[in-house]
Amino acid sequence: MVKRILFPFGAVLVILLVVAGCGKPEEGMNELSLKQLEMKLDNHETFLLLTFAADENAVSKTDYIKAYDDSLKRGGLTGYYFNFEGESKEAVDEFGKKYTHPKSKGWNPITDGLGIVDKGGVIDEYGTHQAEGLIEQRAKDNDSFLDKDEMKDIDSGVKEMLEYIQVNNVELTD
Repeated sequence: MVKRILFPFGAVLVILLVVAGCGKPEEGMNELSLKQLEMKLDNHETFLLLTFAADENAVSKTDYIKAYDDSLKRGGLTGYYFNFEGESKEAVDEFGKKYTHPKSKGWNPITDGLGIVDKGGVIDEYGTHQAEGLIEQRAKDNDSFLDKDEMKDIDSGVKEMLEYIQVNNVELTD
């Protein structure tokens, strides 16, 4: 008798826990596929986005994602990232043109780094920027983005975005 009562209750509890844990991104950086990124942009969502184009080994060796992850976590923020490595220059340029916010002068997904996506358009004037090839150069030099000076720059970019969000009453969708 007790098993008959506990089994359905346990099953419902497990289902609720699974559903509650699904779909909610964690604070810090969360990876997106190109399809997921396009879907968020096409749905006019508002979120923080880090884009770049670099070899995965170089990204890992330099702690590139970890540096942004740490900075966003300190700010209590959630962000997303996508690596355009392997995409053609034409495809990346077209993607940048398609998803540039009307308030923005233009968005380069490879060099504009961390930015704010406001209702599906990327505003690149706030956040961080990096030179093309910077991640690979840092990997070659055995430099980490967790370096104190580098983290200061990343934290400064995150602070700029927080100020923009507060001043403009931007509501992040995640």
